[in-house]
Amino acid sequence: MYLRNFEQHKNRFMVPPSLCDRIEIGTCHLHQKEVSTFNMALGILDRQFKKDGIYPSKLPTIRCQFIDVDFVDIGFEMDSVFGTLFLLIFYRMNRIREYIDLNPCYLLWVYLEELCHYYYNISDEILVKVKVLTMIQEFQPDHYPNALYIAKEYGIN
Repeated sequence: MYLRNFEQHKNRFMVPPSLCDRIEIGTCHLHQKEVSTFNMALGILDRQFKKDGIYPSKLPTIRCQFIDVDFVDIGFEMDSVFGTLFLLIFYRMNRIREYIDLNPCYLLWVYLEELCHYYYNISDEILVKVKVLTMIQEFQPDHYPNALYIAKEYGIN
């Protein structure tokens, strides 16, 4: 399975050792702030895993795909592939840039929220937001006042 017109890049990202075999990253053009904020999110996730006793090596690999388009073509490399399972997070950078203007706390929130949906198996939108708020409060306290504001926008007090 492949995504047409996207490349896999890890060299721009600092993936913690515990996650390096568990996350594939594909990307469109990203601003340095977007890359550094995703690196921050991965670092927070890694520290939270250690605190919670989660071993990413026991989880399937997920692909985080940064895109700057609204539509993506998915193709198969061989005719003999009749079905496939893939775990994929799309970060729609064109929409993120339009709505949050590269605010680092909002970026961090978006990145962590999708990672928490997957790694913590939280489908409930309120519960995942509470998890993200807790992680930011503990591991990135300088962003906590903005994160608290974001949480209140989502109705979390």
